[in-house]
Amino acid sequence: MPKNIRAMLSVIVALVGAVTFYVEMQAGAGALKWVVLALAAFMIYAVWLFPEAKERNDNGA
Repeated sequence: MPKNIRAMLSVIVALVGAVTFYVEMQAGAGALKWVVLALAAFMIYAVWLFPEAKERNDNGA
């Protein structure tokens, strides 16, 4: 995945995570807001850490 797509995906996930954290904070949710924040951070980390799958060519040579 190209870096510009990863960057845009990271921004979108960060915005959705921040908005959800804010909504949960206003709703008075105890641990759920922290779970949302941790999940968003992990998703951003995972997009940059894990390599994308590549097609493997097994032609027997």
